[in-house]
Amino acid sequence: MLGEEKPLIFDASHMKNESNTPTQYIWPNDEKPCLVTQELHVPLIDLRGFFSSDLVTTQQASRLIGEACRSHGFFL
Repeated sequence: MLGEEKPLIFDASHMKNESNTPTQYIWPNDEKPCLVTQELHVPLIDLRGFFSSDLVTTQQASRLIGEACRSHGFFL
């Protein structure tokens, strides 16, 4: 109908014959996805120490959280 626009759909198959891909669109080799992934070592921290009245357990949990935040940026 007049005035109706077709939705824009990207079809990657049109790019297979393109030989001049700008470098900013090419992923560096170290960022490309790979089939073999490394196992992630995620720190698991038991937070029960914060809810106990035991000062040593609280300090130990606090130290583990600090280490996790410095090395991983997060903790579970």
